[in-house]
Amino acid sequence: MDPVIDRASGKSKGEKAERDPYYATICANCHGDDGLKITTMLPLGRIARTDPWKAMHQMLNGHSHETMPALRVLGTKVLADILAYVQTLPAESMMASIVRGGRLYDNWFLVIKDRPPAKTRPAYPADRRHPAYPPSTIPATTRRTDTPQRR
Repeated sequence: MDPVIDRASGKSKGEKAERDPYYATICANCHGDDGLKITTMLPLGRIARTDPWKAMHQMLNGHSHETMPALRVLGTKVLADILAYVQTLPAESMMASIVRGGRLYDNWFLVIKDRPPAKTRPAYPADRRHPAYPPSTIPATTRRTDTPQRR
């Protein structure tokens, strides 16, 4: 893998601009334009940056027990270019974080620079306690003064 992936940085030695059309016509059909279409796996951009060697191995050989074919026929230069492109894709989906009920869900009002909700939202279980945030972490411009902060 050393000719394809820099050992120290984990970055592909390929040229990302060269293979955008390959990704768009071969990979995006299943993985989506942003690499977030398959929700049963981590975002493609995160996989490619976290473990590029595994990503390259799977591109070369396909996935066992999955529908992804081996792309070895494209050659390692083309696959290195595709990997370089995939490493530029998002590492996380904001919507996926919200759907999973992650910290972004708890802080959505901060992300969009809005005030906290006056009451619990239907998607958030009423019996669940919201995480406690020290008032200093919520900017004064977004704090509601007419309702107590949830804890």
